[in-house]
Amino acid sequence: MTDRHSLQLLSKAGLLLTGLVFALGAGGCADVPCGGADSEVYDELVRHVTPLGARNWIVIAEASFPVLAGEGVETISVDISADIVFMEVLDILETEGRLQPRIWVGSELDNVTEDYAPGIVKYRRALGKLLPGRFHYRLANHIITRQVEEAVKTYRVLVIKTNTTLPYSNISIELDSGYWSADSEAELRQRIERVRLHDEKERQNAVPALPAAAPPAAVPQPSPA
Repeated sequence: MTDRHSLQLLSKAGLLLTGLVFALGAGGCADVPCGGADSEVYDELVRHVTPLGARNWIVIAEASFPVLAGEGVETISVDISADIVFMEVLDILETEGRLQPRIWVGSELDNVTEDYAPGIVKYRRALGKLLPGRFHYRLANHIITRQVEEAVKTYRVLVIKTNTTLPYSNISIELDSGYWSADSEAELRQRIERVRLHDEKERQNAVPALPAAAPPAAVPQPSPA
C-alpha cells in the first residue's frame, strides 16, 4: 500500500463519521457503505479521477449504463457497488481539495420500491448519509443525462461502471473549482464591468467638447435678367 493511499484512507474517517452512529444502531453496515474498495481498485480510481478539473464530469453508473459516444468520454468498469465508488470518489476529491463536487441524483430514485428493486432502500439510505453537507441536487434522470451529453461535446467525462443493478441509481458529479466558486467568478465579472464603465465615463469627461460647426455660407443667387 502506498503512503499516499494510507493518507487517503485516514481521511475516510471524516466521510464515515456522519453515518457511524447509524451503522452501530442498525447492527453493522445496514445504512451506510461498509468497507471500501481494495487498494488496487482505489489506485485505479485515483489515476482516472486526479487528472480531471473544473467543468469535467464523473458518472458513477449502474451496470446497464450505455457507453457514451464522444472523444472526451472515458469509461472504466469496477466490480464494486455504486455507493462504495461514490464514497471513494468523494474521498479522492476532498483529500486533494482543489475541486468542488456538485452531485446530481435522479429524482426517480426516491420512488422506486423494494418490491421491484430489492436493495433500493439500503442504497438510498447509504446515499443519504453521504449527501448532507455537500452540494447536491435532484432532477429527472433525463435532464441530468442531457447535461452530461452536452458536457461531452466540450469537456472530458469519466464514466465509472459499477456492479450495481438498481434502476435510477446513477450518480453524476459536476466538478467545479474548489478554490474559486461560481459566486466568486460572478462577483469578479461584476467588478470588472464596474471598472470598465467607470473608466469609460472618465474618458468621456476628459475629452473637451468640440465647438459647434458653423452653418455653411449662403451662396449668392444670380439676379434675374
